[in-house]
Amino acid sequence: MTYVKKVAMIILMQPDLDAAVTFYKELGFTLIFHIKETWAEFDLKGVKICLCPTPKPVSTYHTGFVFEVTDVAALYADLSPRFTFMGEPTKAATGMMVSIKDPGGNIIDFYQSHAPLTAELFGYENRGQHGGCCTPKPETCCKSEKC
Repeated sequence: MTYVKKVAMIILMQPDLDAAVTFYKELGFTLIFHIKETWAEFDLKGVKICLCPTPKPVSTYHTGFVFEVTDVAALYADLSPRFTFMGEPTKAATGMMVSIKDPGGNIIDFYQSHAPLTAELFGYENRGQHGGCCTPKPETCCKSEKC
């Protein structure tokens, strides 16, 4: 039996709640409410993004928090004068990605899907053997295991 119906909310811990509220408003999120030094909620197409104050700095680690965008390059060009990205947009397995830290140190990824997705899109050769092994260098394709 499945008990979970949907994602109800995503909570991000924030040492500076006001700075985080400003950050997410500048990203275009819809503010539902903000109770000073207590809690803030945003709506992102039916998913609540909640900001919770914490007295401790948040550890810098990747939480797998990803926002899908239409154009990663445009987002990067538009926001890089105001925000510090963790690098330039790069190719990922299924699209383009770029990462940013919010004021609390949470790493957020912005993702643009490629359609249709093909191995050739990323410069890989589909060898078709051993279960469809793909490799950027044909000579390194696995020979003893399924890829």
